[in-house]
Amino acid sequence: TWSVGAWCDYWLSAKRRAVAESTYRFYERHIGYALPHIGRTLLYELSPDHIRATLEALSPLSPQSVKHVRTVLTMAFKLAADEGVIARNPCATVAAPLVKKYEAYALADAELDALFVAVAGTRLEPLWHLLADYGMRLNELLSCRWLDYNEQTQKLRIRATKTDTERHLTLTPAHVERLAAWKAALVDERADNPRWREQGYLFPSEVGTKLLQSNVR
Repeated sequence: TWSVGAWCDYWLSAKRRAVAESTYRFYERHIGYALPHIGRTLLYELSPDHIRATLEALSPLSPQSVKHVRTVLTMAFKLAADEGVIARNPCATVAAPLVKKYEAYALADAELDALFVAVAGTRLEPLWHLLADYGMRLNELLSCRWLDYNEQTQKLRIRATKTDTERHLTLTPAHVERLAAWKAALVDERADNPRWREQGYLFPSEVGTKLLQSNVR
């Protein structure tokens, strides 16, 4: 009697208690891409062809996003197979989309100038300047809290998310000035927002929680 949509809701409800909020939102978002195509299908009738057709229908998304959809669906249907709700995982024989390896490059001076013009006056302007000048990973900066910033020494502690190490960046006067203005702006955001949930992040969302990388991009 399970529909795909009902099963995915059940799986997500279990994951909400088991994973970080950002991970849960990742699961929720990518399942949301698939449900318009297979959500009403009965779970026991779901076949690899349904999965292939869904991934094909999602081709306007990036190959990486489509690959993520398959990965999350595979996890959800694995639980169904493990619990005996279905005989086998319909994603098991469906090949993942090919994703070209991303080759990073440094922005030229003219590109940096264009970036800074584009973000001037926006909410996250200080974030873009820090990323451009110091080269930390996006999630490293999004994980920073005000406790990691020493206003006296003007140093910012970066806790590497992949290597479990930390380093300290000495900020320029321009960055110190931007952070001071940003800190004052956050005071106003908190005061005018009853939904604010203070968690101490240096660059929080508009309700005080950790910003998702995908939202920043």
